[in-house]
Amino acid sequence: MLLLHSCISIAASQNLGIGYLNQNLFSEAQFWLNHAVDSLKVCLPPYHPRHGKGLMDLGTCYNNEQLGCFQMSRELLGDALGIAMVSADAKLASHVLERLCESHRCENTFKDGEKFGKCATEAMQTVYGATHKKTACAMVQLGCCIDGQGRHSEGEQIFRQAIDIMKRHLHQEKNDWRIAFALTSLGYCLAAQNKYGEAEEAFAAALDIHSRIHRIDHPLRKTLLIQVGACRLYQENWLGTEGSLQEAIDICIRTLDPNNQTTRYVWSLLGHCYLKQQRFQEAEYAFQQALKISWSNHPEGSQEIGTELMLLGDCFKAQSKLDQADTTYQKAVEVLWKTCGESHLHTLMAMKKLESASETGVQCRTS
Repeated sequence: MLLLHSCISIAASQNLGIGYLNQNLFSEAQFWLNHAVDSLKVCLPPYHPRHGKGLMDLGTCYNNEQLGCFQMSRELLGDALGIAMVSADAKLASHVLERLCESHRCENTFKDGEKFGKCATEAMQTVYGATHKKTACAMVQLGCCIDGQGRHSEGEQIFRQAIDIMKRHLHQEKNDWRIAFALTSLGYCLAAQNKYGEAEEAFAAALDIHSRIHRIDHPLRKTLLIQVGACRLYQENWLGTEGSLQEAIDICIRTLDPNNQTTRYVWSLLGHCYLKQQRFQEAEYAFQQALKISWSNHPEGSQEIGTELMLLGDCFKAQSKLDQADTTYQKAVEVLWKTCGESHLHTLMAMKKLESASETGVQCRTS
């Protein structure tokens, strides 16, 4: 009876931990999964598969940017893999291999991640079959590690194969986050190949799923809105760009720290969008907002500050605010000279803009 009570308690702790993990509440998940693992050590033999499952879940919990314990994650997953091997549990081994691939992906150690991803995909194919949705999930992790090494065409092929499998098996679960993650990964892969139309479609499909399963200001929605907007910007779809980025900036302002770099990036994209449409006053405001954040994060200056100053100078010049344009270009030259060097392309470009603005100003004052 006591053993039965302990097993029920452990199961409850694991379920609570996994529930928190699925909500990205990592600290709460860590508490309950740690409790489950400690209890399993007492109640079960050290190489019992259930103990391995507990270690795998706990290792997954540590594998995120919030906790940032990637080494701890891999140690726990390594222990779980050892248990799977000793107990000859092929199913557990396949899942642990996938989590190890994911851990390396999250830390950008893509070459190591690829090795585990290939092993995980092969193991999933053996256990579940080549066209099972779990195999497809392992393929997506493998695709991310291959794409992360710059092999975009190869990664794209893997993503498309995985998405085809997922769509066949998850057709009753159109809101499934796994399809959304695969589509997002495909979007980044396509954007890296300058296939912005296809990338926009992939990001938009992922956004559609996340819009159905998450609140309106969820971070994943914000990220996808930015990516959709950026793809539309490259395709010169100004109206579409503005709509996506305006929604994204509204979320950033409501949910992020005022000096967050993501907010700066969105303001900068909006500035480019307005500048391309010759809406110079709106572009001026957007670049000023971006610069405010950039200066707060890099008071000594940076290349991005120099570039944004050049673009702000363009806005002033287009509105015949020649003194402000001259001052802004001068500041851009100073920042870029300091951060990039006198022979850098952006420095030379800023110097040319400054020279042109100064000549225009002289002509206007003497005419």
